[in-house]
Amino acid sequence: MKRVKTILVCCTLFLLALSACTNNVEVGDAAVLKKDYTKALKSFTAAAATNNSHAQLMLGTMYAEGLGVTQDYKEAVKWFTLAADQDVGVAQHGLAVMYQNGTGVTQDYAVAFKYEKTAADKGIAEAQLGLGAMYEHGFGTSINYVEAVRLYTLADEQGYLPAHHNLAVMYENGYGVSKDLKRAFEFFKSAAQRGFATSQNNLAIYYAEGEVVPKDMVKAFVWMSAAAEGNEPAAKNNLEIFAKELTSAQLAKARSKVETCISSKYHACE
Repeated sequence: MKRVKTILVCCTLFLLALSACTNNVEVGDAAVLKKDYTKALKSFTAAAATNNSHAQLMLGTMYAEGLGVTQDYKEAVKWFTLAADQDVGVAQHGLAVMYQNGTGVTQDYAVAFKYEKTAADKGIAEAQLGLGAMYEHGFGTSINYVEAVRLYTLADEQGYLPAHHNLAVMYENGYGVSKDLKRAFEFFKSAAQRGFATSQNNLAIYYAEGEVVPKDMVKAFVWMSAAAEGNEPAAKNNLEIFAKELTSAQLAKARSKVETCISSKYHACE
């Protein structure tokens, strides 16, 4: 009888701990949505003490990004590793990024590749993109453009815009696919219309060069302005160059169009 009673008491304590853990996670998630990172940190720390993988993942993210804490990559790696060991794909992707960049750990492309592949196999779009990039550039593995295209396509099918942009680059260069500048242009335009600044920059260059589509400096200026608005690093300098190629009348027209473009969320840029 005593043994049974002990088991029942232990089970009761376990259920109470589990309930408290779940509550802490829910409170932490709600606090993150409200950007109350101090409260989130407290809640996730309590939940992580019970080995809750979601809390571990969130703590890793908070330390990696400096949310509610001083940015600490080593601490981020610690929490990502604990979550990754419980087979959390997003944490595995986080570790892949840390190992690839050498943040909080010694840079190790082989380890980064291992974690990224594990996460990508779970269908995580960011990991599919990351693994595709590793195949494209030969980081931690041999260059394999065909595999890179396959992975970019999988991420693109989930609506992940960076993957759509990367597919455009692959068609532009003929990496893993037949070179097709017209298709590259279409991919850049599609991503640009959905607000991806790097694609807006590249689309503007296509209009400025006039090799794949008719040259149109007004359209080029409009799309480059959108890219600059999206903080694309090269866009501001490109915009200054484009402005010199426009007449006063064209520049006035382009600037008016820029306002329409941005206010329409890039649906009325041409």
